[in-house]
Amino acid sequence: MDINKDKDISTQRIVGKTDLLGQILLKKRFVTAAQLEEALAAQKKEGGLLGDTMVKKGFITEEFLCIALASQSDYCYIPVERYKVTKDILKLIPFEAAAKYNCIAIEKIGSSLTVVMANPLDQEAVKAIEAATHYKAVCAIGAKGQIEKVIKANYPI
Repeated sequence: MDINKDKDISTQRIVGKTDLLGQILLKKRFVTAAQLEEALAAQKKEGGLLGDTMVKKGFITEEFLCIALASQSDYCYIPVERYKVTKDILKLIPFEAAAKYNCIAIEKIGSSLTVVMANPLDQEAVKAIEAATHYKAVCAIGAKGQIEKVIKANYPI
C-alpha cells in the first residue's frame, strides 16, 4: 500500500475536488508534462508529497505550490512576506504552536482568528490552535519558508 497515494486521495476527498495537484499544476502551466512525470516517478521511489518533490526538484516555487493548493482546496493563499502583521496579533499563537504547526496569526475579527498555515488541512493543528488561542481559526495557506521567516523574525515576543 502506498501511504502517500492514500494521503493524496484522502486529501482529495477532504477538499472535494476531482483535480489532483499535478493536473492543476499542468493546467496553470506551472510545470510541463515531462516535469510532472519526473516528479511522480521520484515521489513513487522516495515517498513524500508531490508538491514537496516538485519544489525540491526546482520545478516550482513554494508560492506556485501554494497557489495550486489554494485552487485545489478553496483555501485562500496569503503571501505572508508581503503582509504587515502586528506583534499583538502574532502573540495570540504561542511560539511552541506556531513553530510546531508552521503557522502565524495575521488578523483577529470578533471571535475569529485568521491563521496562515503551511497545511490548513491538518485538523489536529487547527484544533490545537483553537484550544491555545480560544478563537475560531479561519485558515489560509501560506508558503512554509515565508511563515518560518516571520516566526524567526518575530518570536519570542
